[in-house]
Amino acid sequence: MAAFDHAYSLGIRVMETDVHLSRDGVVVAFHDPEIDRVSGQTGRIDEMTFDELRAVELGSSRIPSMAELLETFADCVFNIDAKSDEVLTRLLAVIEECRAADRVCVGSFSERRLRRARATHPHIATSAGPLGIGLAVLRSLKIPVPPPADVIAYQVPQALVAGPIGQRFVDQAHADGRVVHAWTVNDEDVMEQLLDRGVDGIMTDRPSTVLEVIARRSC
Repeated sequence: MAAFDHAYSLGIRVMETDVHLSRDGVVVAFHDPEIDRVSGQTGRIDEMTFDELRAVELGSSRIPSMAELLETFADCVFNIDAKSDEVLTRLLAVIEECRAADRVCVGSFSERRLRRARATHPHIATSAGPLGIGLAVLRSLKIPVPPPADVIAYQVPQALVAGPIGQRFVDQAHADGRVVHAWTVNDEDVMEQLLDRGVDGIMTDRPSTVLEVIARRSC
């Protein structure tokens, strides 16, 4: 939670998180499927209740639920990566319960998950999955394939948009009416390069660095 508070204090109003499902069915905002890497404790999120997860010591921070984030940061847009089939169903329900459908984008590395989200909740925005990104790459190479349907964004590793076809990819995405988000970018020089190419969003572990780069470019 401290990370979200910090980003908000910097003026960030678009946030990204992964979500997992706790043992008792709470959608938890956390990157890893287990707590080991950052807590000094061990345990899988899907094997722990939300009360147990709340008790995990993370210094001055704690693990939030997705509902808590949507309610606490009510003026923020969220990009949410659903990490399992099980969490997707509950995530879509949480988005509806929080009346946040107009300020979220659901993503996943699973095409099946994304298809299900679009079929059951077509009013909730989604990003392209691996197949959609593949189609977008082919279009940037002028291969006549249709663009992925029902997506608002191409969210791609920084190497794709910083590489040889990067400018063509961004230009074609914009021509297709899609935005491009790059992840995970922590290097200032790469941030500059991506912004030069017209990338619309940068996912980073260092939001203050991105803001410094943007401020310097606007001078």
